[in-house]
Amino acid sequence: MQGPLRCQILLTVGDPTVRFDFDQVTKAVNRSLADAKETLRIESTSSAYGSWSLLTTKVANNHQLEIVQKCIVSKFKLTTSVEVALLLSKSYMKVIDVPALTRQGGSTTPENVLDAMCSSTHQHLFILASPVRVVRNSKATDTAMAYFEVWDSKRGVHAHRLDGITIQFDDSATAINLLHQEVDNLPAFHYVGGDFNCHSSVWDPCWSRLVNHGNTLILHNLELNGSVIDLVWTQPQPDAINLPRLEHDHRGTSDHVPISILLPIVEADIRITRTVVPKGSNEEKAFLGDISLGLGLVDTMGLDSDDKIEAAAHAVAEVFSGAWQHHTKEVVITNRSKSWWNDKCDVAIKHYHESRNPVDYTFFWQATQAAKRTFFDEKIEEMLELP
Repeated sequence: MQGPLRCQILLTVGDPTVRFDFDQVTKAVNRSLADAKETLRIESTSSAYGSWSLLTTKVANNHQLEIVQKCIVSKFKLTTSVEVALLLSKSYMKVIDVPALTRQGGSTTPENVLDAMCSSTHQHLFILASPVRVVRNSKATDTAMAYFEVWDSKRGVHAHRLDGITIQFDDSATAINLLHQEVDNLPAFHYVGGDFNCHSSVWDPCWSRLVNHGNTLILHNLELNGSVIDLVWTQPQPDAINLPRLEHDHRGTSDHVPISILLPIVEADIRITRTVVPKGSNEEKAFLGDISLGLGLVDTMGLDSDDKIEAAAHAVAEVFSGAWQHHTKEVVITNRSKSWWNDKCDVAIKHYHESRNPVDYTFFWQATQAAKRTFFDEKIEEMLELP
C-alpha cells in the first residue's frame, strides 16, 4: 500500500468528541506560522486516518510542528492532549484472544474485526495502513490473532495509545446468557471472578458487598453508568475479613479497578488428577507398540506440498493421541501419593529450596532414603505378623 504524503501534519486530540472547523484551523495555523516568520503554510485541513490531516507546502520541521501544536491548543482552548506529528512510519500491531468463531458458527473474518474496531471507543486511533489479517491460534483452540498496521508518527503515538486497550466482539452477552442457561449443570465453584465487561441494566447493585465500597469502573462513556459487571462469585463468607476488596493502587492505566479476595482452602478441597501410563507396566509396552505400529503406517511419500505435509503431521498426531487415550488411566495426586514421606523430608526439602546448596540436597536425599527404609521395614514387619 502506498504511504501518505510526507507534506502533511497529523493532528491527534485525546478527546474523540472534539470537532474542528477546517477553515478556522487552516487560517489560525497559517497566521501563527507567519507571525513566527516561518515560510511553511497549510494548504488545507481535512479528516484523515481517524484524526485530522493538515496538508503543507513542504515537510515541516520540529520547530514548525511546535508552533502548530501551540496554536491549536490556544485557538480552540483545548484542555485535552494534542499531538502533532509527521506520518513517517507504520506500527505493526495485533489483537489477541479474538473469538475464532462468530455467534452464527462461522469463522471470524477481517470484516468482523473491522466492525469491532469501528464500534470501539478508540475507533479514532485505528488508522489502518494495511488490511486486517486473522489467523487462528490452532485447530484445537477457539481463539485467533488479528494482525494489522497503523499509520503512525516516528515516536509511535498511535501504537502507544492502542497498546493494552480492549475491543468487544460480543454485544449480546453470550457468555453470561450461557451461564444462565446452564446454571443447573455447573459444578460447585469455590470462586469465579474477572472483568466480565458485560453491559446490562439488570445488574443489581444491592448485592455488592465490599470491604471498601466504591466504583469498579472508571467510565469512558457516561451512558454506561452502573451497567458493568465487575465482581467475584464466592461461597458465603461468614468472616468479614474475607470479603472482596477494591485495589485502587493497582489499577494502573486500566479502566477497571482490580478486585481481590482471600479464599480459605482446606486440603480436602484440592483434587489434582493426572493421566498417566504406569512406568514398566504392560500398558506402557502396549502404548509403545501401538505408536511403533501406527507410525509405520503413516504415508510419508511425496511430501512435496503444504497440504501433504499437513496431512502427514496430522496423521502422526493422531497416532500418539489414539495410543495415549487407549492406554492411559487417571490418577489422583495427593500428599499421600508418597506414603513414606515424613516430617524430616519436609524439613530437608525446605532447607534445600532455600539454599540451593548441593550439600543440602545430599541431606534431603539421605532423609528420603531413611524414610523409605523405615516405612517399608514397618510394612514388612506388619506382613510377617499376619497369621
